[in-house]
Amino acid sequence: IVYYEDGKAQRSEQDGNFDGRVDVWIIYGPDGKPSRQEIDTNNDGKRDRWVQLQDGVPRNQLDDKNGDGKPDATIYFAGSQPEKLEEDTNFDGRTDRTVTYRGGKPAMVEEDKDFDDKPDALAEFNPDGSKKSERQDSNDDGEYDVTIHYANDKKVRVEEDTNADRKPDVTTLYDGDRITRRE
Repeated sequence: IVYYEDGKAQRSEQDGNFDGRVDVWIIYGPDGKPSRQEIDTNNDGKRDRWVQLQDGVPRNQLDDKNGDGKPDATIYFAGSQPEKLEEDTNFDGRTDRTVTYRGGKPAMVEEDKDFDDKPDALAEFNPDGSKKSERQDSNDDGEYDVTIHYANDKKVRVEEDTNADRKPDVTTLYDGDRITRRE
């Protein structure tokens, strides 16, 4: 159903999953083009996704993942590809996980796993989407002290800074899950 005012589309309602209930609302801009979509993604009757559109392409998307009516994740787009995702995984109102995309695939994921507002893990990915490396702050001092290197999505080398001098002191080499050398 499209609602018009002075001959211009203002908003529309759709039943996107064909269950007999409206679950997609589209708001039109002054130019008559869609400027925003609001979607009920989990069929509870409440809008939990808001998509800002520019020239018919998403500019950003906000998602309410816990049903409290507030966005917990925001995806920013460049053209039609996702560029960055910011998530509040523990629903405290602060971003604790950020995904940066390259060519629509994750290139880097930074995460604050203990929710102290400092990143604890940073994963980097190859252009094909396979994991390249992961850095971890294992002792909560705000510095990455463990680096895990991957080849073909398998751990091949782990470097650890055990004395906090920002240089690897222990290197462990792997063949599959088996340690082949530790130095």
